Amino acid sequence: MAAHWKTCGAASPPSSAPAARFCHTGWNRSSPSTAAAGITPEILRRMEKGVPPGSWRVLGVTGNDLFMPILTFVFGEAQLNNTCAVVSSHRLRQEFYGLPPMPELLRERLLKEAVHELGHTFGLTHCRDYNCVMTASHAVERIDLKGSHFCGDCRARVTTFLPAKKFLGIF
Repeated sequence: MAAHWKTCGAASPPSSAPAARFCHTGWNRSSPSTAAAGITPEILRRMEKGVPPGSWRVLGVTGNDLFMPILTFVFGEAQLNNTCAVVSSHRLRQEFYGLPPMPELLRERLLKEAVHELGHTFGLTHCRDYNCVMTASHAVERIDLKGSHFCGDCRARVTTFLPAKKFLGIF
């Protein structure tokens, strides 16, 4: 499976934690050798092998559809209590549903899914608070209804992983 990695930027977390590296991942699904590129556990394993030493978290973003062996699709997936997460814009785009493009809505959906998957890397599981970014989203409409921030309980749990109470504006 071939992957094309391009570092889009880096962000320094508060205090002495190493910089977070954000990557854009492009997959060539048309090639027979990459036909299974949308299987998220495999993507995460390959991402983990390429994590630069000292990285804090790695977020992969792709335009290709993602799925797991037990699910027909996922908006994203992460390694619980680990370094890597991946999200896809494929089903977050209005065009997927036959509607006109809405770039701002796509940006909001990507933000929510990125924060959600990064929350899993900090050990958070799905939340029962339907406004919390950590609530499960099995349909794009559910993503639109939830917030982009952690609820009080999830915020308290994730801050135990962070050297300060604010990180990248998600608190």
